[in-house]
Amino acid sequence: MRKFLLKLLLIAVPLGLLMLNYAGFEKSGGDLNRIGKISVPADYRNIFEGTYPDTKLYREYSTCDAASLSEFDVLTIGDSFSQQGISGYQNLLARKSGLDIVNLDGYAYRLENPLQLLNTMSKGDFFTVVKPKYVVLEIIERRISWYGQSIDRNDSVNFADFEARFRRENAIVESTATTVGLDYFSDILKYFAFNALYSFDSHAFFSQVYSVRLVSDLFSAYPRRLLFFYEDILNVRFGDYQYVEVLNDDLNLIHDRLAERGVTLIVMPTPDKSDLYGEFMEPGTLPKERFFKSLEEMDKRYTYINTKALLLPYLRAGLKDVYYADDTHWSPIGAGIAADELRAAVSGTAD
Repeated sequence: MRKFLLKLLLIAVPLGLLMLNYAGFEKSGGDLNRIGKISVPADYRNIFEGTYPDTKLYREYSTCDAASLSEFDVLTIGDSFSQQGISGYQNLLARKSGLDIVNLDGYAYRLENPLQLLNTMSKGDFFTVVKPKYVVLEIIERRISWYGQSIDRNDSVNFADFEARFRRENAIVESTATTVGLDYFSDILKYFAFNALYSFDSHAFFSQVYSVRLVSDLFSAYPRRLLFFYEDILNVRFGDYQYVEVLNDDLNLIHDRLAERGVTLIVMPTPDKSDLYGEFMEPGTLPKERFFKSLEEMDKRYTYINTKALLLPYLRAGLKDVYYADDTHWSPIGAGIAADELRAAVSGTAD
């Protein structure tokens, strides 16, 4: 019995110490805060209150019927940057412009490559039934030209089939069994390990989140520290000219098909956080990303918004929290700047 109690004590004491250490983990709710187990003040996002409407002023596709889609202003198709709800660029655009905006959400966002999806929709009769004046395609820099290497260019879908599939898949209630206790203890161990190892390596050797030093104060939390997702580095090669050229060719073809139906295509890649903030890192920290430079040099028939060139002057002027400190996404500050540029593009006043 004594040996058993001794063994139990040897397990319980270290575990108790780890749990006490974990109690200091502040959870702000950002994806990098969660994945990297990097403590960020729980009230950090309170600073953005009042910078966006408190109600949703645009529509989600899942709430629309076909009759209400016969004519409207803007259809947005994108990744998680397009699914930020009341704090996202669509809501800020709707507030500033009064435009009727519909976002392709739900199943289409969760399961599809947005570039593949738009290509497929543009080849069928979807845009003869659904009639926006503009389509905004938004995809993060680290994935957009990667997506462009593998799309099925022959795939097409008609509106009826798309609707049936979308409504069927959206009706499926997703349920995943999780072992809460094991997840909790896994978090404890990761929090302890990552926070110890970040002192020796910028991604704690095996974390998916990088933490690097900045030379300027650009965030309200961790003023001189940049947190970003590992895919920024993993996919940096897809910014090379030959990969972006394939993407640009696809976008021009999609533009041509939409133009035949009276629809204007606006392409708005969103910058990797590490790329946008790259010039503010300590010298030699990371390889330079080339996507926006490559795309800028190409002939484009679609309307293009260079979000890196748009946002960078604000960072150089010292504006904080253009992206969330604890997240891969832009904050309502960055989303608002993008919304202003979109409003200009739709009104025909963009450069």
